[in-house]
Amino acid sequence: MDLIVASGSAGLGFVIGALIGFYIDEADKLTLRVISGAISVIAGAGVIAIFRLLSSEHGITRENWFYGIGLPAGFILALIYNQISFGPYKDSK
Repeated sequence: MDLIVASGSAGLGFVIGALIGFYIDEADKLTLRVISGAISVIAGAGVIAIFRLLSSEHGITRENWFYGIGLPAGFILALIYNQISFGPYKDSK
């Protein structure tokens, strides 16, 4: 297993997961539009293009599956960071 590719995939998943966590936490209401926007970022063309660039001629490598480990880790840590930094309640407008 190539540790550089594995850590890169996990790091990409962590960053994307954190961005999604911040996006969902900032949404006033969890609607279908917010959920579909988050899903489109997770499985977007940019991520697929990066994996295609990193993959070999035999298809996706085993190390790219660490992306899925980084996603929930980044998402959960971003939500925890937001709650600690800004408090559990938002100001009403």
